Amino acid sequence: MVLKIPQQSFNAFNQIESDPNAIVYRNHNFKEDSDYISYWETVKFVGKKADVRGPILYNPYGGFDIVTQFILSEDVTDVISNGIEPFGDVQSLKKLSEQEDLLQKLTEKFVPWDYVGHIQTISNLYGGILPGATGRLVKQLNATIQGVYFFEFGQNGEIEFNQARNGNNGVISFSHNGLEKRWWYFQGTESLIVPGATKQFLHKLKTDTLLLKAFSSNVGSMHAQYFEELALYTARKGDLDTCVLTDLNGGNSLHPIWKRSFNPGVPNMYQLLGRTPSFGYSNTIAWGTGADLLSTESFFEMIG
Repeated sequence: MVLKIPQQSFNAFNQIESDPNAIVYRNHNFKEDSDYISYWETVKFVGKKADVRGPILYNPYGGFDIVTQFILSEDVTDVISNGIEPFGDVQSLKKLSEQEDLLQKLTEKFVPWDYVGHIQTISNLYGGILPGATGRLVKQLNATIQGVYFFEFGQNGEIEFNQARNGNNGVISFSHNGLEKRWWYFQGTESLIVPGATKQFLHKLKTDTLLLKAFSSNVGSMHAQYFEELALYTARKGDLDTCVLTDLNGGNSLHPIWKRSFNPGVPNMYQLLGRTPSFGYSNTIAWGTGADLLSTESFFEMIG
């Protein structure tokens, strides 16, 4: 499957009443913020060590952790992420831009991860995570927004763009360091069953990197659809050489997703970097390839 926005697709970003470049949003000089510098250095270092590569990175239930998703490697041009919140309403960009204090609170202090309550607050206020995602792209990635598009999944899993100005699924196109990039987001659920059209999309999706951020050491605490998405992923033999990078939420035990015969070797990040690092919820990270993951059957066993 080729991730592409057809030239004739409806760009909802152009429908904002005022000049979009005036609304979305004044650039933030992140280079002056030591939190940015420290995190960017860590993420780039980890990406290089793990051989993260593009052009497509898949981050299931990654929310809008956009900085991590794109900074791991310059080769990444397309990120696919999802969450239980809807994508949102393009008019919310105007609404948020008129509340500069909230925009600053959302983006000025860098936090590399998101608590569920934080994301839900943004979603409840603005009908989705689009404003937060756009604000982070501009203020934390220094990106130039070019378009906002909405889509649905067709019966066979194909991406079908529409004329909507709001919806559950969407993509933000932008330029970063002279390169055209896209952030794709679709709304998931906490139910056991992945919707059929979404399942077809995941079956066809070929990725270069799988990023599993904040993967819980307590498997039972994670919702079922996460594991079904991973099961669908491991069922595709074409992804066996994909780079897989994980970071564990809580504890320092080995991640429960690797084959027992594979020892990912959890590195001592402090020794590698010479300082206390930050890579999200913990410093317990590991990497391997798609061939090193548990089998499809094992993931389905995890969800009972």
